[in-house]
Amino acid sequence: MCKYAEQTWGVWDSAQMQQGFRASFNPEVHRLIFVGGKPVGILCCEHHAVHIQLEGLFLLPEFQNQGIGSQVLRSVLADAASCAKPVHLRVLAVNTSAQRLYARHGFSVSAVTAERVFMDTCA
Repeated sequence: MCKYAEQTWGVWDSAQMQQGFRASFNPEVHRLIFVGGKPVGILCCEHHAVHIQLEGLFLLPEFQNQGIGSQVLRSVLADAASCAKPVHLRVLAVNTSAQRLYARHGFSVSAVTAERVFMDTCA
């Protein structure tokens, strides 16, 4: 996320990012992503009454572009389909590769700001 944060806000403050993550970490919504028994990323999904909010899907750089994100995303979408809920997410506007990933999996843009693109699926 470092390059996207720098492109968006001009700076990446590791200490501040770690502090913010620790403050917001909730084991009920954050899940480690493992490949071959090795942790390679984090998934954060919040289940709400009428939708699922995909708060984050982060993979270490060396595990990106290998289909892992798609596999995790398919799992989130299957979970949402089983309870007939749409999935909502937001992604940094400069992160066009993530936007393409989400679009390939049926997400469409619902709103755009200078910093973020908001995307949704249908229930």
